[in-house]
Formats: sequence, C-alpha cells, structure tokens
Amino acid sequence: MKQKKILLVVAATLAAAPMMTHAANLEVYGQLRMAVTAADNGDSSPGQEDSTVAISSNDSRIGFRGNEKLKDNLTGLFQAEIQYNVDEDDGYTSWSSGRDSFVGLQGNWGTALVGRLSTPYKNATGLFDPFTDTEADFNGSGDKIISHNTRANNAIAYVSPNRNGLNYALAYATSVQNDELPQTSADADQDALSLSVTYEEGPLMVMGAYEKIEDEKAFAFGAQFAVSDKTRIGVLIDDVDDQDNTVYASLNHKLRDDYTLSAALAFRGDSGNGVNDGMEYFALGVSHSYTPTVSVFAQVAMVSNDSDSTVGLKKNEAVTGEDISALSVGMNISFSTK
Repeated sequence: MKQKKILLVVAATLAAAPMMTHAANLEVYGQLRMAVTAADNGDSSPGQEDSTVAISSNDSRIGFRGNEKLKDNLTGLFQAEIQYNVDEDDGYTSWSSGRDSFVGLQGNWGTALVGRLSTPYKNATGLFDPFTDTEADFNGSGDKIISHNTRANNAIAYVSPNRNGLNYALAYATSVQNDELPQTSADADQDALSLSVTYEEGPLMVMGAYEKIEDEKAFAFGAQFAVSDKTRIGVLIDDVDDQDNTVYASLNHKLRDDYTLSAALAFRGDSGNGVNDGMEYFALGVSHSYTPTVSVFAQVAMVSNDSDSTVGLKKNEAVTGEDISALSVGMNISFSTK
C-alpha cells in the first residue's frame, strides 16, 4: 500500500511538471544503479553461506528540486529525494528515512538549509571516494572504512559561497534521531555539530573537517592533486575517538575520454589495549561512459580484518575477524527533466 502511494505521488508530480516547472523551476531527476555482485564474507558458521551472488540497487534514487527567485539576490530552493531499491517488490525508502531533503534560501552571502542533510564532514570526505554508491564505497556496512558518513535529521546548515577557491560549511542537528516533544534526555543528547573547510587552487585541493555526534568526535584532513589532465590522486586521514587513524588513498585515471580507471586502498592500525581492530582495504575498477547519462562498470574490492574488526563493504557485511571480498559488474543510468 505504501509503495502504491509513493508511486501515485511520483506520477502526479510528473503529470504536473510542465506547469510547476514554470512556477518553481522544477526538476525531476534520479539514478538507476544496478549491479550483479559475487560476494564472500568468510562466514563458515553452520547453516551460513560464506559466498553468494546478489543483485544490488546501489542507492538508486528519485528526487524533485527547484528554486524560485524571491527578490534581488535572494532565491528560495527545495529538494525532496528518496532512495528506491529497484530489485525489490517493496523497495522504496520513506521520505522520513530517505536522502537529502530540505528547504532553503540562497543569496550572495551563501546558502542556508533546513531539513535532512548530509553533514559537511560527509560531503568533504566524500570528495575522495572514487567508488561512491557502489559495492566498494568506503561508506560500507558494519564499521565503516571512513567514519561519520552521516545524513543528519533535524539539521540546520550554512554553506559559504566560493571566495577565491575557499569554501566552508557548518551544520548543527538538534537531534539526529528524534525531535518529538517533549524529548527524553537521551534524545536531547543526540545532537551533532559538523563543519568543513576546503581550498582549491590550480591542481591542488586541500580540506579539513570536524564532526561531533553525541560524545564521539572525528577529524579529517586530506589533499588531492591533479598530476595531469587525465590523472588525479588523493590522500585522506580519518581520526576518530577510540580508533586508530585510517589512511585512505585514491586514484582516478582516464584511459580514454570514455574509460576511467579507479583504485583505492586504506589502512587502519589496531587501537591498542589488546583490541585487534585494524584492517586493510583495496579496490580496483574500470568504468565506460557510453553517454553522459549511461555508463557500465566492473570492480573488485577486498577487506582484510584483524581478529576484532568488522569492516564491511556496501552490501557485504563482515563477520568479525574475517576477510571479505566482492566482484561487481553494473550499469548506471541517470535522468533529468532539465
């Protein structure tokens, strides 16, 4: 029943799009990201299969966004976006637990947003991931390769305009879980603060980010450098409370105009005190763009977990202390009314 309701909303919006586009510059957009994945998580427990072949939807999505000029140097804007699991019968994700959805104001002073938002920490570290929304995404299951890949509920954010290559963003979430009143003390303590600064000049981009969710703090520092028009490399350091630093390095190289080679590796040492929670990660992939909106890809990803580590891939959840791997082949299609 819920799926029928959401499809009716989508159909009604598409039908009204010609009128709404003129009124609010409406864009209906989305992505279909399907893949076939052969995965192994090393689980040798009785009754468990350690390897399987699965269909993955890889954060397929549909969204609606638009803007309206209110007066000189002031524009109102909005976005409503949901995830849709194309391979499942009842596969949509509700608005309340979906992707970035917000209203906001934009001027020459910057952009202010209110809603469910990717935090500045998530956006800044995400610049280093060449495998976003695939099985090799560093925002995996279980313990993540890079921490704090957070979409915060009940968030207020400010994003600066670009000032000579310098950008900064700040967000505060009143409670990342629950905003019903009256709140319990536990709900009120689930606030979050996140900020990032990026600077880009010529072939070099550097960034720094900080995030605090409840009592856990995280810092990230990174740099990317364009070696040539075809090759870009990056290094990211992720420092989280009660965890050893994670060092993540990535490479993007255009083999031809329509072929791209991507690679990434990461290392995390044990946090100490007898806890063996270190890990090593490696991913390699190639993608081919037929058009600006249609591409295919193939990739392999592996994680070697220490005895107490549970770092997983996107859909391949780790078993404590076991190595995991995945071979994935897929197709991405994006669409837009603009």
